[in-house]
Amino acid sequence: MPIRYRSFLGIEPATNPIAVTSLEDTLLRSSRFTQETGIPHSQIVVSPAFFVPIPIYSPTENRRAWPVKPEAMWHPLMWLPDRLAAPVSVENPTTETSQRESAEEYGVRVCYELANSAPFLFAHKWWVRLEDYAGVPIHPYDKDETGADIVPDAIYDPSATYILRPADGRDTGTLLPIYNQAEGTWLDVPYLVGVDTQSRDGVERMRAWLVGMPDEALDSLNLDTYLLAGDRDPNWAMNRFYRLIDQSAIGGEVDGTLFMDTIIDTAHMSTLSDLSVWLEQAKSLMGEDLQDGRDYTSFTRENFTAYSGLPHGGKLFTEIDAAFQEALTESEPVETLTRIQGMFMDVARELATQAELYNLCLETLLRDTMIELLGLLHV
Repeated sequence: MPIRYRSFLGIEPATNPIAVTSLEDTLLRSSRFTQETGIPHSQIVVSPAFFVPIPIYSPTENRRAWPVKPEAMWHPLMWLPDRLAAPVSVENPTTETSQRESAEEYGVRVCYELANSAPFLFAHKWWVRLEDYAGVPIHPYDKDETGADIVPDAIYDPSATYILRPADGRDTGTLLPIYNQAEGTWLDVPYLVGVDTQSRDGVERMRAWLVGMPDEALDSLNLDTYLLAGDRDPNWAMNRFYRLIDQSAIGGEVDGTLFMDTIIDTAHMSTLSDLSVWLEQAKSLMGEDLQDGRDYTSFTRENFTAYSGLPHGGKLFTEIDAAFQEALTESEPVETLTRIQGMFMDVARELATQAELYNLCLETLLRDTMIELLGLLHV
């Protein structure tokens, strides 16, 4: 089976798939994605919470639900299996209710799974992530002499968790890195069955297949062949993100948080900070040319609406949007823009706690993983 990896959107080696990106980088990658794939912006999911736009899959009689250039069909995002092709309903342990993933949450889950399904190397051995916490007890808190909670050394009972397992023969030749983080490259999917979309013949073959012509090799492609590990829950990435992480060490009444919530809130905090900087640029432009300043303000408003994370129709969103409207009609809008900046930063400061929780979540996840690794290595 031939295997090839290719660069995409200028992603650099070692780029984390769910590291928060700047709003500017997010927009640049979004624009480049639509240019390279032919998929319109209205049919992709974009967020600073993850590093690459994701096509929106929907029921269709065609091979794909969106117009796509045949030469772009090499990319794994064009071949997502059904279980990764749409947001799903998840249980929220903080409310004990089920709710549908947001588009941003869905994107985080997909990007993480594509980057982490394959075995990884540690201590000269290969390991497969499981993230299996089903039925695993959480360590109870002890009390110190003042009656305050003492955070346990491990959140989940390490004798019962199954965060990972050694890789074995079941995984050899089947689990492939879909996104190779070390190189910043992606698996060329049709190349696995001998279709090279970098050649004229390969492009024409893909074009014919997209319009409905049968092709045994392309018909056989199923990305889950390279994603699903033996004895691993197909929803393993959901298990990672939609479970409580004990964060009482942060103080106050914070006993736990969903890892996913901290990722999304951190992205929104970063976005609001970026928007505040853009408004500073708008104010500078106002002093040179009022129309240029208004154009930049309007651009900032569009991205506030799309990426701030504030609920549309909510009190704060409505207040900020009305202030933008004032700034776009005033002859002296600098004071109003400064007021909007203040509202942005007020929300960003409120989200700063979540950013701290995000870092603590990462530390907790790393600690729990190391505890299990050392146990499996009998160290």
